[in-house]
Amino acid sequence: MKIRNRTTGRVTWATCLLVPAAAFALATGGAPGAKMDSASAAQAFISLLDEAGREKALFSLEDEERFNWHFVPRARNGLPLGEMTTEQRGAAHDLLQAAMSSQGFLKASAIIELERILGLLEGRPERRDPENYYVAIFGDPSGDGPWAWRFEGHHLSLNFSSPSGLLTVTGPAFMGANPARVPSGPKAGWRPLGREEDLARALMRSFTPEQRERATIATEAPSDILTGNDREARLDAFEGFPADAMSAEQRA
Repeated sequence: MKIRNRTTGRVTWATCLLVPAAAFALATGGAPGAKMDSASAAQAFISLLDEAGREKALFSLEDEERFNWHFVPRARNGLPLGEMTTEQRGAAHDLLQAAMSSQGFLKASAIIELERILGLLEGRPERRDPENYYVAIFGDPSGDGPWAWRFEGHHLSLNFSSPSGLLTVTGPAFMGANPARVPSGPKAGWRPLGREEDLARALMRSFTPEQRERATIATEAPSDILTGNDREARLDAFEGFPADAMSAEQRA
């Protein structure tokens, strides 16, 4: 397999096709219910790429692009859904499904669909494109050595590494939902990450006043994640209410 070592200076733009993300979620590259391991799924995806697709999707494991992850809307490197054939999308579906649980895959698909809804709510569908989600593969998944891959777009950054064999390590990983609850339209009331939000609120309600005071580190929510996407954490001190001080019910 031919892999090029490139810098992050090369930018790939997705085509602006307003196709619902369900087209990605429903595409299948194999028999119903079949699930390959990540390495086999990655090889199947690569086998469907032409030279132009390989130029965009494949990187060496040592390429700095592997650390260039983020969850904001921006220009990205990799092969976007908007430039894939139907068969390639099916293989991308299989690759993502191989690395995630069924619930994880459904949540990822829902976040992509939210991008289309957000564009309609903002009145800027050209800026919120569900085709702007990219696949990038680092290293050679056909060998015994380490390799990695990424699936990424707005509010979704999933990074997977395989030190050797079939072992897959997930991280960093980010899932976000905007809107958290769809306010109107055919999907009004839909909350793709509703369970996670409800669990967080239930935990806060379970705290005593003293525990809640320790857990609350600011009266207003920060503008973004405190540690961002830096390769090194920037927390100078631990804040909040520690898990080892919680009750068994709260930790559960």
